[in-house]
Amino acid sequence: MSAVRSGLFSLSGAIYKVLIGLAGLAIFGRIIPVDQHGIYEFVLAIHTIVLPFLDFGLLPAYLKIDKVDKEVDSVFFTLNVIIGIFLAVILVVLAPAIAYWQELPEMNYYILAYAFIVMVISIGSQPSSQLIKQKRFKEIAIIDIVASSIALILGVVFAMWEWAVWALLLRFIIDVFVKTCMQFLRVKPKYYWVDLETIKKYWKSIVFGAEISINRIISGLTNATDRFLVKEFYGQGVSTEQFTVLGQYGKAANVTSKADLIRNALTTPALSYLTALGTEHSRKYYFPVTQLFFFATGLPILFFVVYGDFFVVLLMGKNWEQAGQFARFLGFYGAGLV
Repeated sequence: MSAVRSGLFSLSGAIYKVLIGLAGLAIFGRIIPVDQHGIYEFVLAIHTIVLPFLDFGLLPAYLKIDKVDKEVDSVFFTLNVIIGIFLAVILVVLAPAIAYWQELPEMNYYILAYAFIVMVISIGSQPSSQLIKQKRFKEIAIIDIVASSIALILGVVFAMWEWAVWALLLRFIIDVFVKTCMQFLRVKPKYYWVDLETIKKYWKSIVFGAEISINRIISGLTNATDRFLVKEFYGQGVSTEQFTVLGQYGKAANVTSKADLIRNALTTPALSYLTALGTEHSRKYYFPVTQLFFFATGLPILFFVVYGDFFVVLLMGKNWEQAGQFARFLGFYGAGLV
């Protein structure tokens, strides 16, 4: 499949995910109270920190290897699962402390549910990498569309049952679980557990990916910091009420980030093709290509500078006026990144 066709399939999947995401914001914004959204945004802030560690550059490391076989796939599957187990255990251990810190006992269970998500993501990371390596972007787009659609429909049902935060979390779990199952069905892998000596054979590629992941880890930490600061400095009231402002801010950030999904959809096939050309070419062209995509797809963020307040209230309802003001502010931030 050509790079152009791959980009188009990836882009179509991303556009559908943007539309599904906006539909979810419109529906959940009217059904679930703002403070419950704030609690979910707190969990997502933790996800923003965990995700770069969960990947740890294993995707670019895998793409860098010219010829892959069952052993290579098993090495990277083993590494992904080990990292997933490690992070899940840390989350389980820290869950009570986080709940105590936030003075919200039920936060303990939300973090435990997220730990399960981490495990599912780690199990599905290697089949996803294989689909990218094999440039099967049409299948990736279809999987994303099916998983996000099923998750949205069931999430809405749970929200109508007044499950609040659990409706949002279960939507996340269902999306990841369905996606992982479909990836396994398409790849039909035959992984096996490998030892340390086998892993060492691919050490250079692993180090290459780990070096790339450093920037993502730093970005994850900084991107989560604003949510924690909003919660700590502007959270008022007791129990769930203290998460209201975070809910407003988090949903504004969610809306204004949709354009970035399109950039990611374009850079994934670009990364696949550039990495296949070799380390020298990937280092030479990766930055200019991603900056071009970012500039082209980041421009819509300027819309929120002028119309963010109107758009957010129109999309999510009259309870989200503060989120509209946040959206205008975040539009300036996005324009600055461009």
